[in-house]
Amino acid sequence: MATVGLGLMTLKGASGSMSLGDLLTFLCAFGFAAYIVTLGHFAGDMSFELLSVTQVGVAALLSISLFWWAESPRVEWRPAVVWAILITGLLATALAFTIQAWAQQYTSSTRTALIYMLEPVVAWITSYCIAGEGLSGRAAAGAALILGGVVLVEVKPLNPRRHPFSIAEE
Repeated sequence: MATVGLGLMTLKGASGSMSLGDLLTFLCAFGFAAYIVTLGHFAGDMSFELLSVTQVGVAALLSISLFWWAESPRVEWRPAVVWAILITGLLATALAFTIQAWAQQYTSSTRTALIYMLEPVVAWITSYCIAGEGLSGRAAAGAALILGGVVLVEVKPLNPRRHPFSIAEE
């Protein structure tokens, strides 16, 4: 959500105006936050296998129930399409959900959110290395802010001092 807050500060146009894309981005960030908190809650209560199957099932049901208004599905069964379905279905969805459900048992929702914040930075590094795509100065500054925020939160003192006005437990 912090990334969205930084992004909202850089909106073009009238102060406080949001386009449909901005609104959808904000709602998506809210949805990811709710997802991470929910996953963190259930990760300690159920096996990661069951949690993973439940996640894939819910994602499939939501996808099926929400796609009808966008377009009529039409599939031309060619080898490239079958490979794409297998790769995105098995690796990018089922395997990713399984690894995340397993890892969520050993970390906090906050740390998971921080890892998610690195996604656009890793995506850019990948596109730079593979396709040679560069970033504008504004986009590079945004990536630096994201990376800096993650580092700042993760590199906190191991033994933080208590605030002098906090109530000490006795």
